[in-house]
Amino acid sequence: MTEKLSDYLMTAEAAEFLGVSQNTLRTWAKLGKVPVRVNPANGYRLFRRKDLQKFLDSVAKPVSRKANLREAMITIGCMKQLTHEPTQPFFFYLVGRGSAAG
Repeated sequence: MTEKLSDYLMTAEAAEFLGVSQNTLRTWAKLGKVPVRVNPANGYRLFRRKDLQKFLDSVAKPVSRKANLREAMITIGCMKQLTHEPTQPFFFYLVGRGSAAG
């Protein structure tokens, strides 16, 4: 199968694709975490879309029920600090409805 230039992204585009800074992507490439190719004509780094997606899939973690509850509790803690009002009824409302623990 012949690869096309459109199958590749330059550093800025690849960093945006991954949601990280260009420097982070360069570091990951240097450490071998993300495959990179270098254009021999100009020295630009090129990242294949398939490789980037594979990397994302490998580091993606399923969100657990416990993580959802922890996130809800953090949100409620922030709300309590902002409003200075009791938030226990609101927390029980979230849990009872299944939003936080569901």
